[in-house]
Amino acid sequence: VSITISVRKDEQMRFNTGLSLLSSLGFFLLPSSVIAAEDEKKLEAARMIRGVSVEGKAEDPLFTCDRSENAGAIPKVIIQTVKSKDNLDDEDWSRYHVSLREKNPEFDFLLFDDEEALEFVDEHFQDSALPEVMRNMPRSVMKADLFRLAAVAVLGGFYMDMDVIAKDSFDPIVSSGCGAVFPKEWWKDDQAYLDRHFKLPSDDEDHWQVGNYAFAAVPNHPLVVDSLDEAIKRSADSIAFFSESDAEMSDLDVLRTTGPYMISEVYHEGRKAGKYGDVSHIQGDMSKPLKDGQKYGYDWHKFGPFAEHMLSHTWVKESTNAEHDYLHPCPYYVYRGGCGSRWSPIDVYGCELRVEFCHDDTFYLGNVYSGEVIVDRLVNSFTNFRSSGFYTGSVLNITQGSAVQQVTFDVVDDSSKVEISSGSDVDKVTFGSNYGRIVAPGVPGSHMFGSFLSWGSCVVNRDGVRPNVWSNFGKVTTSEDQCDATADAMTSLFTSIF
Repeated sequence: VSITISVRKDEQMRFNTGLSLLSSLGFFLLPSSVIAAEDEKKLEAARMIRGVSVEGKAEDPLFTCDRSENAGAIPKVIIQTVKSKDNLDDEDWSRYHVSLREKNPEFDFLLFDDEEALEFVDEHFQDSALPEVMRNMPRSVMKADLFRLAAVAVLGGFYMDMDVIAKDSFDPIVSSGCGAVFPKEWWKDDQAYLDRHFKLPSDDEDHWQVGNYAFAAVPNHPLVVDSLDEAIKRSADSIAFFSESDAEMSDLDVLRTTGPYMISEVYHEGRKAGKYGDVSHIQGDMSKPLKDGQKYGYDWHKFGPFAEHMLSHTWVKESTNAEHDYLHPCPYYVYRGGCGSRWSPIDVYGCELRVEFCHDDTFYLGNVYSGEVIVDRLVNSFTNFRSSGFYTGSVLNITQGSAVQQVTFDVVDDSSKVEISSGSDVDKVTFGSNYGRIVAPGVPGSHMFGSFLSWGSCVVNRDGVRPNVWSNFGKVTTSEDQCDATADAMTSLFTSIF
């Protein structure tokens, strides 16, 4: 099955002109009940952004922790680490660091290089294996992983990777009453979880991962201390193994030994044992990512609404690595893996996505913004195609020879288009709101189901029969030429009026 997103600018320009004029008169053309329903949906969606209000400010629900377990406030100190302070001339790092200081002027800042980090653990962990382990770690990033836990365990406060940019003050975290605050990161399906943790999740919460690029805690917090102890143990085992083996330590080994996969396992095992009740995991807001090329949802790699991980990935060693979760290599990449999930769909931002294989029953695509998605002639790979929405000039094109039982999407905006070739084998189309075009000349109108066709929208189906929709203000026809003619007529009409 292939999905292509491309736009003919001449056709799209005149199509958009008519729609823009219509949109400007929407309060005249749409019944008030429809407008109210649409507004309520938007408000509800905003409320669903956990801990972020419609205005985007932090609210109490952001921090879900048992405050009775916490004995104090998180210190106002920000800890960072760098291999050498001679490397601080990086323009991006300077910008990120300035953002932290500007948003948190009352905080103390501590920057450790490798030598100072070793001096710190020598002083504070004399009876631990940590100093020896850090000196023998095969990869620098693992030393940094160990040190961030050690520093926060001793001093408390905030740890921030050098590529974290601040977006708001951290004061609400300090006053949250929580003992520790970590990012709530990506959700993994069973197979993806097995690939990373070498076991299947035991409950639904296991699927969520814990980030370590930014976190905060009171001194000696149990989760930080337990994670450090586990990281030391796993690191010692890794040193022994790789010293006796010709194998090289992979990025996945790093993530599982000292990184976020390890911390996720420690947290979830403790959670199931009744520990860490004062820990809050904050999910990112739904603002557009500051870093271009991120894969999956807008809310990933964000420390709530307070900061964002800019994903420089200076530590990554492999060209095809375990960190592929983080980046969407624009402008083109081939997706041969799993198909996303209802909780972690694949998002596309200004990229081309070519799907070559999908082993699940359903291919889950998130939102497409100015993107191109190609799923071409993949027969018997999946039976359902599911997407959230197509925006800003995106086009979904299911090509000839493709076999998909059902295509489902939530929104097509007034500059986008869903196109299902007459030579494809698609039995059913289900949609939410269409403000643009749905062109499916091979699909009977009786096999199309939707919620809303706006003024200026157009639907092409095999018999020109109105789809099963609760509210229809759009054009339904058997030919896309008639959509163009309608758009031209609207443009002429409103041009003459205004």
